[in-house]
Amino acid sequence: MPNLQHMGYISENLLEDDEEITFITYHSWWKVRLKLLPIYVLILGLGASAIFLPIFNFTTLVSALIGIGTVLVLAIITYIAMQIHETAEFVVTQERVIAKDGIFQNDIYEITKDTIESINIDQNFMGKILSVGDIEINGTGDEDKKITNLAHPIQFKKAIW
Repeated sequence: MPNLQHMGYISENLLEDDEEITFITYHSWWKVRLKLLPIYVLILGLGASAIFLPIFNFTTLVSALIGIGTVLVLAIITYIAMQIHETAEFVVTQERVIAKDGIFQNDIYEITKDTIESINIDQNFMGKILSVGDIEINGTGDEDKKITNLAHPIQFKKAIW
């Protein structure tokens, strides 16, 4: 269950003084891992091939440098994935729903609860097991927002209604 004590961008910058967070969630970490899996396999394969480079008359130093480079690339990719995961916040307060996404540029969406007409959840079989899904909030006028890869989408919807 998400931590309501988290002091993120929304709670520090966008909430009114009398407004309290009733629910907070983030992008699911599972889908981030699944998207990175082919990249990890490719880079680990390159790193493993560095072990066999001395057989093909490459020096041990070159093999070591390729191995170290592989570890550094994996660390950088993991750090970027963690930043993508950590910079997105989806908050429900007693008055409104606020969604914040983006690393270099903030994409902030706000809608008051009384202007929400419907909330649709799209969740496949694995999404149900992992508690991951897409949610679309339809409001009056042109205030529609689709949030993909959301952790705990059903609880998020229940917190809104």
